[in-house]
Formats: sequence, structure tokens, C-alpha cells
Amino acid sequence: MARHFVGSTSEYLRTYKLGLTTYPFTIAAWFYMTTLSGTNRLVIGLFRTDSTADQFVIRVNFATSQLQFRADAGGASNATISSMAAGQWYHVVARGFSATDRRVRVNNGTDATDTVSKSPAGLGQILLGPSWDAGTFATSPTMVGREQEAAIWNATLDDQEIAALYGSGAGTGLSPARIRPGNLVHYWPLEGRHSLEPDYGLTRAHLQVVGTQPFPHQSVKLAPGKTSLVV
Repeated sequence: MARHFVGSTSEYLRTYKLGLTTYPFTIAAWFYMTTLSGTNRLVIGLFRTDSTADQFVIRVNFATSQLQFRADAGGASNATISSMAAGQWYHVVARGFSATDRRVRVNNGTDATDTVSKSPAGLGQILLGPSWDAGTFATSPTMVGREQEAAIWNATLDDQEIAALYGSGAGTGLSPARIRPGNLVHYWPLEGRHSLEPDYGLTRAHLQVVGTQPFPHQSVKLAPGKTSLVV
């Protein structure tokens, strides 16, 4: 199961309860884009509640087919991975070691890095799925695709832990619940079953579904013998 987003319905996910607001951290999620046409889409982002100027964002830039891990604090800077495509599952892991050391990788590949000093402040909400452009998010249209197994740790995972999350692809990696549970501040399986997406991390910040839910039960193609994207 996975949370299925349909862009025309303006559906996205939000919580105002954060388990962390600064470095160090790790953000991970599986996602699938049905299309790369239209505006940019947010995989997951941490924002201020009074302004979107300060933020940590993982987004897909449709114009360039790039995944970007963006930090904004009075001006933005990105760590960028090229050649994203529609119609396949990706596992993204973004790590913030310090204000001058941010890294992102896809499918347990090589890190893209960003060393420009950025320290977003006042973060107060987490969003999954809205469109994202011009330094802010919009509630319409939203993502066209799916997400599952989103998690945030208040520590930077090491290479072996990231490899364990990915496994050998969709349906073969470990659940985030089995990686540093003492640092797992958020864990959303994103099963797409309810109007709240439960948080099984330390913070228990359940995600509220905003907008309509046309496909609350969405099947996904998994590896043979698997019933989930993780084990």
C-alpha cells in the first residue's frame, strides 16, 4: 500500500508537530512520480508556519528532471541529483550534518553535496505532496504519484544504515522502524488507508490529509513474494 496523490484533487499531507527543527537530521522516503509535467512537486518539506522563507525541502524539479535537497534561510541553496524519470520508484535520503554540510542520495547512490551555509529557523510544519515553486508551496495542483515509508531521524544515518533501508530496490529494504529507533522522531508508513496517516516515530505527529481522497487504497507493484516496500 502507498499514499496515492492525484494532482487535480489538491490532496496533500500536513502536521504542525515537529520532532526536530535543526541539525543533525536524516530524511528518507520512497516516492513514485506518475508524470514529470507541470509544476515542481514536493516529496517532503519542513517549513515555518508564518512564512515559507526558511525551509528544508526535498522536491522534484520538473523543468530539469532533477531531485533537489534545498535549504533556504534568506536565500536558497541546493544539492542536486539529475536524470529523474516518471514511472519508477525512488528511495531518497537527505542528511543535514551541519549548516555547511548537507547531502542527498537516491537509490543508495553517490551523494550530491551542498556546503553553502544555511540554518533555517522557526520550522513549524511538515508537508508531503503539494506543488512547490518560486520559494513556496501551493495546494493546487499537488503531486501526481505515490509515497511510502517516509521517516525523519534526529541524527545522520551512516552508509550501512542507508544501504539497509534501500536493500536491492523496492520491496527489499528494511523498515525505518528497525534503524536507530531511539533517534526516529517521525515514521509514516503512508499506507493510504485513513484520513490520518499515523506516525509511529517518537513524536507521534500524525499527518492530516488535506483535500479529497479519491484513491485511499492504492496497490503498488512489489518484488515477488513481498507485501510491502520494506521488510
